[in-house]
Amino acid sequence: MATDTELEYGSGPTVSGTAIDLLLAVSGRPVVAGALAGPGAALLGTRQAT
Repeated sequence: MATDTELEYGSGPTVSGTAIDLLLAVSGRPVVAGALAGPGAALLGTRQAT
């Protein structure tokens, strides 16, 4: 869920952050620590590492 625009997509554990941080994360780019929040943030981080 983007916190700076009206964007909410998908299902599963919520990950929230600015639209640019979410875009970086889903494209496998590094995101500043603490930029993403929610129950799905840690899960997203583990998926990036692989």
